[in-house]
Amino acid sequence: MTNTNYPICYAVKNKNIDIVAQSRSGGAFTAFSDDVLEKGGVIYGCVFEGLKVLHIRAVSKEGRDRMRNSKYIQSNIENIYLQVKKDLDAQKIVLFSGTPCQCHAIKKYIGNKVYENLILIDIVCQGVASTKVWEDYCAYVSKKVKEPIVSVSFRNKKFGWKSHIESFYGNKKEYHSGIMRDLISNRYILRPSCYSCPYKNMQRQGDLTLGDLWTDEQMKLPFNDYDGISLVLVNSDKGQEIFNASASKTESIRIDITRCKQRSLHTQVEPQKNREAFWKNYKKRSFSYIISHYTTETRTNRFKKFIKQVVRRG
Repeated sequence: MTNTNYPICYAVKNKNIDIVAQSRSGGAFTAFSDDVLEKGGVIYGCVFEGLKVLHIRAVSKEGRDRMRNSKYIQSNIENIYLQVKKDLDAQKIVLFSGTPCQCHAIKKYIGNKVYENLILIDIVCQGVASTKVWEDYCAYVSKKVKEPIVSVSFRNKKFGWKSHIESFYGNKKEYHSGIMRDLISNRYILRPSCYSCPYKNMQRQGDLTLGDLWTDEQMKLPFNDYDGISLVLVNSDKGQEIFNASASKTESIRIDITRCKQRSLHTQVEPQKNREAFWKNYKKRSFSYIISHYTTETRTNRFKKFIKQVVRRG
């Protein structure tokens, strides 16, 4: 089986409930990468380093575990392609996880040589957000809680799998909101190239594609406990092999891909009609103004029932 317009689609959940809790979907990435690590392979993936996002190389489960969780900011991938090629030439099994454009860049970098020891996983990607907005958002939160922010978590599962809440952590305080997700969902702050992405189709760049399973059929799945289910597309023979190798660690059911609600697999993101006006305001106004006029944060106070924006700890 080679990459086609019709990948095989699965709903997947890791059997280890602790792994599911620490993941943002169903823990499929951990199951797939476990097999590579157990064979002495190398994992490349995206992590938070403080408030910055970058790709790293990992040869242990501890290093790999840092790659869990969502990141909606473009990662710094400096020197990673060079390291990947060195590992491939050293005959190591390499699993690289990233956006479809990053996976395509790997292919372009290594050229026409076929590496059977390279496994690519692309993620279902709506687009990546402006680094400038992210930095300003972090500064806004730090000022709000009156202390430096030391770590962050997108889509904090303690508020539910579908909550899309960002959690910021200082040494003594926490701050929770959905500002970034609002700005991304409303199509204001994606990089311009993301509005003409050439990878919004079923000709996937990865041997496997990972995302969240949003579907009407989700409610009928025997392992649906509302803690997260992974959408997995198997796109190649190599992808099928690693999928099969992880079978003892996962529960999975083949599903009809036409029932999947991940529009980002095949539908181009349209820029917001007033995106130009947004950026004019962004350059002239405060971040508080942007929040009040372009997000639901202050207009509806949607988290009021179950969350306080600033929570003291310790």
